[in-house]
Amino acid sequence: MQNFKRILATVCAVVMLVLCCAGCSTPDNAMTIDGYTVSTGEYLANMYNMFYQAYYNGGLYYTAYYNQYTADQVWAMEQTYGEGDTALKLKLDDYIKQVTKDSLIRQQAVKSLMSEYGISLSEEDVQEIDEQMSTYDNSLIAFGFNAENYKKMMTAYNFEEAALFYGLYNEGGQKAVAETDVRSYFDTNYLVYKTFTLSLVDDEGADLPADEIAKLEAQMQTYMDMHKAGKDALEIYKKYLADEEAKKEAEKKEETKQDSTTTTEDDKEEEVTWSFSSMVATSENANADLAKAIQGLKAGEATTVKYNPSSSSKVLAFVIRYDHSDDYKSKDEFYKDTRDSVLYTMKGDEFEEMLKEPIKQKTEKTEVNDRAMDMCDPKNLLTD
Repeated sequence: MQNFKRILATVCAVVMLVLCCAGCSTPDNAMTIDGYTVSTGEYLANMYNMFYQAYYNGGLYYTAYYNQYTADQVWAMEQTYGEGDTALKLKLDDYIKQVTKDSLIRQQAVKSLMSEYGISLSEEDVQEIDEQMSTYDNSLIAFGFNAENYKKMMTAYNFEEAALFYGLYNEGGQKAVAETDVRSYFDTNYLVYKTFTLSLVDDEGADLPADEIAKLEAQMQTYMDMHKAGKDALEIYKKYLADEEAKKEAEKKEETKQDSTTTTEDDKEEEVTWSFSSMVATSENANADLAKAIQGLKAGEATTVKYNPSSSSKVLAFVIRYDHSDDYKSKDEFYKDTRDSVLYTMKGDEFEEMLKEPIKQKTEKTEVNDRAMDMCDPKNLLTD
């Protein structure tokens, strides 16, 4: 499923890259997609965007920076293209070429569906595009494309796909989801909580002995008792931190055989904060056992749950559920801010399935200008 942020992401920053294609005698057109001609300028704008997504937003920049990679080493970095058994490992330049082509084909599939369903950009979208483009000028020519090329790319990549999705699934759309269903999904699956854990395995990943687990369960019951007695959540968390620190000190004394008088403590009490956590219970990385435990709570209620954060770890967790984090004044405000994301979580997979056939049809009717592809090499985007 496409990431929600990928649909709404705005590639506004212009990084000072050296594009050697600028000024080259490249062909006017780079490819055709089902009768639509992609100019070389439009292709370069999309190639620039795909490079930006992979290199900067994808984190490759940090790897290259901290390892002091040369340009050749950057372009030798491999990226995974595709999924499952058919996934390929491609060098960065080949990957950029492929995803640029894919993106342009996807854009044309989206345009076809927008036409089929009678969906267009909103006045707000058009205004936002114009506002973003007002900051650009002919300096973009240095990248091998002009403002018009960039606007086409930005409109298609950042706005049209979102317009299609929400035009279909929002109220009034041909696949509209009832607002009550969106809110119900949000209430059930968008979880806000605070938690701390005790490990149930040793440093080697082996289960602790039963008597040790019993001690940890008794320790956790202490926190549950505090919560039932109406103690503040932060007070419970401080008690947990103090208990864990006391265990560490006891272990140190046992290891070094030192008397307690030899240890020094800072009399200053550091300010303690207990951060909120959140998850979408239906997301791929959500832990099912933890999510189920939180879903069984009302706001303000607490419980303990055993779950496996990873294949080599097992923990006993204390969890308190909340309606919202401190970023919001109410759960309704949290919902309002998150609502579009909720709808995409609900219907994103279905949307991707709907796009498959149009993308396949557009792919079969795509012709690439090999000379343009050769001359507009992604490697020209980053040189030593």
